Amino acid sequence: MLYYSAKYGPVAVGYRGKYYLVKKYDGSCIFLDYERGVAKCLIYHDRPRVCRMYPFLVTRKPLNGDGEDAEIRLGERKVYLYVDAVCPGVNTAENIHYLLGKILEKWLRYFG
Repeated sequence: MLYYSAKYGPVAVGYRGKYYLVKKYDGSCIFLDYERGVAKCLIYHDRPRVCRMYPFLVTRKPLNGDGEDAEIRLGERKVYLYVDAVCPGVNTAENIHYLLGKILEKWLRYFG
C-alpha cells in the first residue's frame, strides 16, 4: 500500500499493522468512477492484488461460523472461497468453475 500512497497520494490508512485503501463517503473505493453509468477502475492496470481477485475472496480461516459451505481442500490445507453476490457480473458467468480454479491458482501464487 505504501506504493499506492507514493504514486497516488494519501490513499492508504494503516491499522493494526495492515494497510487499507481509503474509501469515499459512500463506502466505495476511491479509485471507482462511473463513465456513462458504467463502473470503471481509475487504476485498472495498476490495481492491488485484492482488487485483481474481486469479486472473489480466499481466506485461510472462515469468515463466519465453520465455513463449511466455503471450504475447499488444497492438498492438506483448507482454504475458504467467498464470492461477493452483489457484483453484477457474478451470476452472468457461464464458466464459473473455470474462474474459481483460476482464482485459487492466483491466490496460491500471491499468498500461498
